[in-house]
Amino acid sequence: MGAPTSLLIDQAAQRLGVSRRTVYYRIRDGRLQTIRTRCGSQRVLVATVEALLREGGARKVGARRADGVASSSDALPVGTRAAVEMAPQQAFSRR
Repeated sequence: MGAPTSLLIDQAAQRLGVSRRTVYYRIRDGRLQTIRTRCGSQRVLVATVEALLREGGARKVGARRADGVASSSDALPVGTRAAVEMAPQQAFSRR
């Protein structure tokens, strides 16, 4: 029997060094692809896990490297953070 072509969510998380939640985020944003088994469980394709490892995109947004330097994905466009923080307050405002 050869190497597996898919992994359980837990196995993918372990291989990537991230949490299960991060694996689900990567699936949602299209960076990891999955298949469904007959019983309905979701499995992550090994090829997409390896591709994500090669590009170094498995880490969480905002995570820091071992040397303490923030990743380049930490930077938000100017004004984005303020817009994100204000959006919930403005949504309930009835002025």
